[in-house]
Amino acid sequence: QFNKPFIAYVPHVEKYNMLIEGFELNGIPVSPSIEGAVLMAKALARRQPC
Repeated sequence: QFNKPFIAYVPHVEKYNMLIEGFELNGIPVSPSIEGAVLMAKALARRQPC
């Protein structure tokens, strides 16, 4: 609706596996760390046309 990227930060813990799989099946990037999520956001920002 707002054309903004969505990045999920979800720790790689067994109880969250179903949540992680759901995000990935829907094309939403998932990071196990905040640092990784920040890097993903920066990469998406660089990929956006000016």
